[in-house]
Amino acid sequence: MDQNQLLEQGYYGTFGKVGARTEMPGCSLCMGNNANVFLASAELAAVCSILGKIPTVEEYMAYAAQINATADDTYRYLNFNLMADYQAKLTA
Repeated sequence: MDQNQLLEQGYYGTFGKVGARTEMPGCSLCMGNNANVFLASAELAAVCSILGKIPTVEEYMAYAAQINATADDTYRYLNFNLMADYQAKLTA
């Protein structure tokens, strides 16, 4: 559901242009690759990508203030039951 909206809005294209990969969440990707894994919110992951490291609390809070400024748009509830495209996929 979110993936469709991100595709329509062009975000996946932006991620692809910079070489980022997006995957469905799950343990198999990390555990199967023997990677060091850090569980984080989307906000923390965004700040990490900007800084290139895990931020200190102070660094995170500075970015959190910027994130909060657009919170109404960023965290809007998606009413999938009201979206025609989503309803069409349910009945297909």
